[in-house]
Amino acid sequence: MAKLSNRQNTRLGGLIAVLSGREPYDYIYKDLEKDGLVSKGDDGVFLTKAGMNEKDRLATLAGLMVERDRAYALKTKPSHNNKPNHHHEDQQNISLD
Repeated sequence: MAKLSNRQNTRLGGLIAVLSGREPYDYIYKDLEKDGLVSKGDDGVFLTKAGMNEKDRLATLAGLMVERDRAYALKTKPSHNNKPNHHHEDQQNISLD
């Protein structure tokens, strides 16, 4: 699994904040807006199509699946002792609220 750089971590955090209905810090928002990943509308800040794609890309690199209301670890490979890895037992939900 790849490790995210500091910039990628900041970017992913900003995208998840927007996805959760919060506006990221101004310096993060400006960076995301400059790259066409977020925009403001009458209902507040939202992710653009490019922003959704970037969120998915960064989350996958980080080993996460991010849905509208939660994030969880991707299914991992079976352990070396040949026991199957049961996804539902290993899944860790992280609330985005």
